[in-house]
Formats: sequence, C-alpha cells, structure tokens
Amino acid sequence: MIRERLRLPYHLALVGLMASLAATGCSQTANPVAPSPSAAQPQPSASSSDRVSATGGPKGDARGTDVGRMLFKFNVIATPKSNWVVPDGECTNNGHRIFFQRGSGNTLGTIHWDLIPNLNPPYQIEDCDGTADAEANVDVSESQAFYVVVRLLGPKTSTLSIRCKDVVEAGADDLCVLDDVTVAINRNVTTKIMSNVVDNEVEEVLWTLSGDWRIFEVRIYEKL
Repeated sequence: MIRERLRLPYHLALVGLMASLAATGCSQTANPVAPSPSAAQPQPSASSSDRVSATGGPKGDARGTDVGRMLFKFNVIATPKSNWVVPDGECTNNGHRIFFQRGSGNTLGTIHWDLIPNLNPPYQIEDCDGTADAEANVDVSESQAFYVVVRLLGPKTSTLSIRCKDVVEAGADDLCVLDDVTVAINRNVTTKIMSNVVDNEVEEVLWTLSGDWRIFEVRIYEKL
C-alpha cells in the first residue's frame, strides 16, 4: 500500500504532461492562424523611370493632346570646323544633321525653312553646312499639318535662343508660334517653334540662332 501511494503522484503527473503535449500539437495543426494583410510584405511601387506618360512625348510642348506621332527629327551641331569638306547641297550624314561653326560664347546661324506642297520625300535637309556662311536650309511638305519643336541638349551651361520669322506666309497660317520674337530654349524640354496647317501654298520661315550651345534637336510632330 505504501509503495502504491508513492507511485501515484508520479503516474498522474506523467499522464497530465502527455495530455498537455497532445492538446498543444492538435491546436497548432487544426487551427492555423493566417497572416493578417497588414503583416504582408509591402510591394515596391513603380519608379519614375518605369512609368510612361500617356502621350509618350518628352517634357514640354510635345505632351499636348493635339500632338501626334513624330514624323522627322535632326540635330543641329556647333562644331569647331571653319569649313565643310563638300559643297553645301551634298549632305553626307543621312540628312539628319546640320553644322554651324562654334563661336566663342555665342554661336550664330540661320535655318531657312521652305514649305512646299506635295514634297516627296516630305522632309529634306537641302543645305546642312552652315560652318562657312552660317546658313542652312530645310524643306518640308506643306501638305502635312505639323508642329516643329526644339530640345536643347549638351552641357548644363548651354544656352540657346531662336527667333522665328514668317518670310512668306499664305492663307490663315501663323507659322511661327511667336512671330519675330526671340524665345529662350530650356534644356531637355521641348518648345514649340512652328505650327503648320495645310493650305497647299509655298511658304517660308527663317530661324535665327544665338547662344552658347553645342547641340540641339529639332523634331517634327503630326498635328492632330
């Protein structure tokens, strides 16, 4: 009897411990706790470089709702050269570059635009060499409604001013967005310089360039 009484507490303790372990194991498997939404890892948001604007155009005027696809573009470059190696009309650069001689703090030049009905191909650089005479010439089809915008590239210290003047204007056209007014061009922002509506008349525009610039880009966009 004494031996039985001594073993009884130990036996009861062991049974209780086993029951407790079994109950704990069942509660972990039978009642799993789902993580709350707040505990989930946050998803990285799209960076500014991943987001694309609705129009797909660069900053500035080319984001307008009436600006369509890009039709043509070329670069205007200030070079240390003082003279071109071929005649003015022989542009050996696939028709996408114009050159002027780089000035010391102020590069000057003019670009003469001829708007010709039914021109084919519709965009042509006729004179790409402005290194000797500071003049260049671009032909575009007048049978296309378009915008011409400019974007200044190059060093942060670059400056560019453009004075647009209607030389021969036909119909109700206002070719220069600001006629005979000097416009300062900001870096990496497109600025509208010209706007054409179709009236099938020969027209002419003159751009006068100035400033301490190295390179700027000219783009022609469809006008919706």
